[in-house]
Amino acid sequence: MVSGVIRGLHDNATGAASSVEVLYNANGFGVGEYVGSPTINTFSVAAGVLTSANFTSFGILNTSSGVTCCSLTIKSFPLSSAAPQAGLTPSDGIIIPNLDVDLSITPALAPVPLPAGLPLVLTGLAGFAGLRMRKKRKAQV
Repeated sequence: MVSGVIRGLHDNATGAASSVEVLYNANGFGVGEYVGSPTINTFSVAAGVLTSANFTSFGILNTSSGVTCCSLTIKSFPLSSAAPQAGLTPSDGIIIPNLDVDLSITPALAPVPLPAGLPLVLTGLAGFAGLRMRKKRKAQV
């Protein structure tokens, strides 16, 4: 059993992940974050669900804060049609894919920036301008 999180994905889109982190491996190795320069990095998400994956990261290419002793691959097109092909090996440059993997990967979707901030600021500024004009009128009377 291997479980993990994929970060930096957007809903209803295909793109690269900012990191893939293995949270648990029943075999005890390869737990940690796979960042840096993955060889292959493409994921598709639809309605918050990971629908396809193609990711390969060799430990020797990983940055030192991430996992450098192991290599990870996740491949499936699409995920719903067949069990994903995955490999997590205790080698920094070799991956042995396993066709029968109990894989649980959760996409952590990137937050969408809220564009409502600008209208709120403009409304506040207009309110202050109105108060100032009101104060000027009272001073003239």
